[in-house]
Amino acid sequence: MKKKSDDLFHLIKSLTPNEKRYFKLSRKQDGETNYLRLFDVIDAMDDDEYDEEIIHEKFKGEQFLKNLHTLKNTLYNLVLKSLRNSQEENFVESQLYNLLSEAAILQKRGLFKLSKKQLEKALKIAQKYDKQLIILEVLRRQLSNLIETGVKNVDESFEAHWQLINNALENINQEYSYTRLHYGLIIPLRHGKRRDPKLDQQIAWITESPLFKNPPETPLTFTAQLYYLNTFVAYFALKQDMDQAVNYLTQILEYWRAHPNMIKHKPRLYLIQLSNYLNFKISAEVYDDIEETVQEIQNLQLQSFRDEAERFQNEKNHLLRYYINTRQYGKAEVLIPKIKKGLEIYGTKINEARLITIYYHALVLNFLLEKHTECIHWITRILDNDRTTPKKEVKQAVRILELAIHYEMGNYRVLESLFESTYKKLQRSKALMLFEKQVLKHFKKLVKNTDDQQKKRKLLHEFFNELELIKNERLVPAGCIEIYFWVKSKLDEKPLRDLI
Repeated sequence: MKKKSDDLFHLIKSLTPNEKRYFKLSRKQDGETNYLRLFDVIDAMDDDEYDEEIIHEKFKGEQFLKNLHTLKNTLYNLVLKSLRNSQEENFVESQLYNLLSEAAILQKRGLFKLSKKQLEKALKIAQKYDKQLIILEVLRRQLSNLIETGVKNVDESFEAHWQLINNALENINQEYSYTRLHYGLIIPLRHGKRRDPKLDQQIAWITESPLFKNPPETPLTFTAQLYYLNTFVAYFALKQDMDQAVNYLTQILEYWRAHPNMIKHKPRLYLIQLSNYLNFKISAEVYDDIEETVQEIQNLQLQSFRDEAERFQNEKNHLLRYYINTRQYGKAEVLIPKIKKGLEIYGTKINEARLITIYYHALVLNFLLEKHTECIHWITRILDNDRTTPKKEVKQAVRILELAIHYEMGNYRVLESLFESTYKKLQRSKALMLFEKQVLKHFKKLVKNTDDQQKKRKLLHEFFNELELIKNERLVPAGCIEIYFWVKSKLDEKPLRDLI
């Protein structure tokens, strides 16, 4: 059976309250009640899944159901048109395409001087906001006007204009060259390739590139400069050199702040750069301006519900991690209910990798506070997510922490079955490293010696000594630090929160 299209459902669910209000007012003015009724029924559906049966039940016996597919398509286009109209003044792209359309209409009527004025307006806006492809299109159309109007010294004007086109083409080429380098490093970074022994070989085409090895000879466009600097952020992140990553991110933020019009134009992209800065600062354990940066994220003027979801996931995730790392456990605990509430509001708009990261940090907090029942809640949310995720290292760490939590809860029978399933899952995903092998081995021994305290202490010492060697390696596996201090807390007979 063919699946019913849910495009309209996802579009309606993406709207902010103000956008919904704008759409309804415009439809009421036009007297289009059936569209409004359909809109309201779809809007009232649960966020998780589109259910067309609800529509058939609600409008049972009504004539328009026979043409529901057409009605849905029309409503989809009406919502898009409403969004376009409501956002027209806020989107630079809308202004530019309107000017280009007007210039084309005027040129078609032979009103070349008037067309030229619209193109000049478009060029100024495109240059202000670094829209190189539109700059190229405006220059191409100006060239056509130039030929049609037959200005004085047309040969010189033609050559001068052609040089502007060549400059635009060069700018576009630079942007895409640096974009390619950047994404060439982002892909392995987001797919957890830091521990891959073949990493250097895989990215050699980038690190050997003259664009990577040599600084630009000429000033870059705003976009090209961002991709150039972000290429080095991704490279040093892959190499686990957080200090250098922070150094380049600092340059990026300074560059953004020198162009406030671009922050206003692309607030979501700036938000992501602020988030990356927080991520690497916290990873480098440098906390001097974390709260100020979080405040900047909170004060940023955003443009959509999706942007608000981006703000929520970045702000709360890094703030929780910061509180944990600086042992501000009280503040971290206060944050958890706010995170749960935010997940209800924005959950469908948060990408899977970030969602799992938030869950993981909530798990780590409760592990440190020895709230093991709450830990199981977060473990379930992480491991029940079956979709392919770039956060494989996080899921590996969760499976390891799960062993310690069930051990603390005295669930020894559960542990016995977990050993085998965890081993198979890690081996199948080719993620069974020395750390995982050692943990599985030592937990098996501990479970078999729950009554003999002297023997248990000896096993914990052996476990601790082997973890110490792994902890001191350059690339520390996710979950290693938590398990290391957990074992230490058992040996020192101190709360885990006092050690980490």
